[in-house]
Amino acid sequence: MRILFYASFLLLLSSCLKDKDYNDGKIGHEIAPQKILELAAPNSTASFTAVALDIKSTDTTIELLPVRLSSSAPAEAELVITLDTTVTTSYLTDHPEYSHFKESGGVVLTTTQVIIPKGALASAPLKVKVKTSLFDPAKSYLIGFKVKSVNNSSYGISANYATHYYAFNAKNIYDGVYTLQFKNYHPTSNPGYTGETVEVHMVTTSATKVKIFFPDFGGFYCPAILGGNLTAFSAQEPEYSIDPATQKVTVQNAYSGATTFYTMNPSYDSRYDPATKKIYAKWGYNYVNGTFSSASSREWEQVFTYKSPR
Repeated sequence: MRILFYASFLLLLSSCLKDKDYNDGKIGHEIAPQKILELAAPNSTASFTAVALDIKSTDTTIELLPVRLSSSAPAEAELVITLDTTVTTSYLTDHPEYSHFKESGGVVLTTTQVIIPKGALASAPLKVKVKTSLFDPAKSYLIGFKVKSVNNSSYGISANYATHYYAFNAKNIYDGVYTLQFKNYHPTSNPGYTGETVEVHMVTTSATKVKIFFPDFGGFYCPAILGGNLTAFSAQEPEYSIDPATQKVTVQNAYSGATTFYTMNPSYDSRYDPATKKIYAKWGYNYVNGTFSSASSREWEQVFTYKSPR
């Protein structure tokens, strides 16, 4: 009986020691570190980056993402990675709102191959060169990069993060992030003409025009108070035109297929102030003989204050 007890005790002790050593990584199967190539920003799952650029007549070189090695260990040898940009064409087939990057006169400075040196975890950044004065401000120019192959079969390619797209557009001087103080009138949903302060983006649509983008709603909407709540009308995309000679501002609905069109309030000085970078506008629709009517009109009074680049 005593011999059986000691044998059982030694077996238990041996098991406990083995489990502790296993948990501490001293024994057990050795798991090779993953060695995966990807095109992704650290701590990000995004596969699309929008780049807004100032309009310049000189060349601008832009650094994009490098090809990264997702691994706990750096490259064991020099890795030559082949990239594919033909994914641009397939993307544009399903997204006709973008134009091909080559139409802008842009140049891909990175060749179709990049190198991760031995002992490193990333290649040099991808690079493109553009002359934004050649951009049509109404367009966004797209290019995509895909990790196609690597010269070392012990390294794999990410299934989820091998492709990244970039959309470039030119910014006019009015483009940016703004604080918008507004109030709006609706004869039944906001007869008190109340408003709010929100953050919006003014997005370039031509050399002298910007369209309002409301991040809280994720689209080209104009904020409004209706029924006591912050909301926005659908099928309306206010576009602000600034006359560079007079600084006068006019607003019109740029929504495709729009049936609602705006009238500027004739008693208000809708304008752009270059010194303070503020846009003042008062406009609406369902006016009577060009004049606001409390019985039928919908109207906005807005002050946009420039906050930062977009």
